[in-house]
Amino acid sequence: MASEGRGGPVRRAAAVVATGSRWLNRNLPWLIGVIVAVAAGVAMVTEVAEAITGDDASVVVQPVEAATLEGLAAADLPAGTALSVDGWTEGLRYRVDDVSLPLRLLASGATVTGALLIAIGGLLAANLARHLLAGRPFVPQVRSAMLGLVLVFLAGSFLPASVEAVASAVFLEVTGTMEHSVGLFAPVWLRFSVGAVLAAVFLGILSQAFWHGQRLERDVEGLV
Repeated sequence: MASEGRGGPVRRAAAVVATGSRWLNRNLPWLIGVIVAVAAGVAMVTEVAEAITGDDASVVVQPVEAATLEGLAAADLPAGTALSVDGWTEGLRYRVDDVSLPLRLLASGATVTGALLIAIGGLLAANLARHLLAGRPFVPQVRSAMLGLVLVFLAGSFLPASVEAVASAVFLEVTGTMEHSVGLFAPVWLRFSVGAVLAAVFLGILSQAFWHGQRLERDVEGLV
């Protein structure tokens, strides 16, 4: 009896751990999607707040093929502007002081667009995981979430880059920098993310498989 009494707390602790593990297995995937969506939403709000309260802005620009580091360093830039290497994108970041609010919002547009797409994708992924983990793979919500993720990946493959390209062109034009820096750097080019397009194609194919499974499930239910 004494031995069983000493083993009781251990067994209870083991049961709590097992219950917690099962709960995490069922809920962690969709919780990760929610956490990602919330984090992206916070980043988006922070970016907009900084654009509203700040007075400067920066955009990524593209060096031309003939440009050298010495030439870029000696570029004749207008007063209140600066050019630096962006450690995150390994590109050139062009900063302009004392910028109007519309231009500051435009400069933050690429980051805001990317964060918005990540937030939407996180919520869709959470909804998808919730139904799959509950053993409901063929409900209409699963295919709808997959198609939504297809659109998110397709938009993410070009939309943030498009906003960045427009912002850099507008900034170089408004500040007159394009006239001063001919042959050195120019607006960024529109770039596509091949990986995002391939992910969208894969999810589209997968959604078709789930659609066929949903149709077969309805046929089976009709026969019963």
